Amino acid sequence: MRTLSIRPHVLLPVAILLSVVSWLGGCPNGAGDDTCQTEPPDTNLDGGLVCGQPFDLNGPGGEPGVFGVKVVEYVHVNAAGIVETDTISTLLVIAYVDFHPETLDADVGIQLCQIQIPKVEIPGQPLPTTFRTLPAMLPNINRVQIRAWMSGTNTCDSFESEKAITVIGACLEDDLDDWLVTDPTRQCSGQFTNSNKKTYCEGKSDCMFDLDEDGLPGTTLEAENIPGLDVELVYGTMRSWISMEGIVANSDLILGVAHWSLEVAMAGCQLYPIGGGAIRECNPDEVDIVSQINPDLTETPGQESTFLAKRIREDMDCFELIDRELEIFGR
Repeated sequence: MRTLSIRPHVLLPVAILLSVVSWLGGCPNGAGDDTCQTEPPDTNLDGGLVCGQPFDLNGPGGEPGVFGVKVVEYVHVNAAGIVETDTISTLLVIAYVDFHPETLDADVGIQLCQIQIPKVEIPGQPLPTTFRTLPAMLPNINRVQIRAWMSGTNTCDSFESEKAITVIGACLEDDLDDWLVTDPTRQCSGQFTNSNKKTYCEGKSDCMFDLDEDGLPGTTLEAENIPGLDVELVYGTMRSWISMEGIVANSDLILGVAHWSLEVAMAGCQLYPIGGGAIRECNPDEVDIVSQINPDLTETPGQESTFLAKRIREDMDCFELIDRELEIFGR
């Protein structure tokens, strides 16, 4: 897998850092000023940011610290040139941070928990076109290992990570740059299961597999309001990556700017025929229509996406993180 070359001591741009500080309600003189407040650190977001205090991102006994991460993505949506608009989407992950203070770096495991594909408001259609991931996808997504770097061991020091690349429903030689597989006849050899997800793609490339274990290749999405077609399900492959740069606010909180990408490549679909009848596979023309409506998602120009990483219980899973999103991260 290709990795991102990162300078370990790059600080956030001043304007971004000041906006973060202003949001937290403290440190008007900027990061690194240990005189900005004198009270002890407060893990509550409303307690203000206290710079120059030592932090420890690891968990009890030196085990990796576990953080829930919410990425607020500012998304430019282009659907076949019919729709072009800007919106907001949310990405949720669990990060397992093994911090090494002596070398100012960390090994970070990234578990993707939630992807939101923005709805497409098509002119003349009363309801938006929607693609939704299914809960069966979550347990079978493999954890991705990356590295991160800090500029010091005190609060307000910078944090920066590699790209965490998650490929869903496909094995690729180059996870970042290879085309996603869309040919359902290119099936990976051997049966994929949750128990072999860590090693399944070893020795395999340019093929897709049944991630959800539901009998359909790739991963399955619910579909609603495809123009002219009563599509129930679509299936295909996906690629998501995120990288983060920000500051360590305290031992339980990291925040800053996120960079991201999300690709969804349709391989097939199932629909109910017009006029009634049992659900059937889409023909190639129908798959082409669905693929064109599938939105192309890019970062909104001039608008920084943000992330918030808050310490959570060591045994929390993706389902609980999703259920408690507002409680953990606030609005």
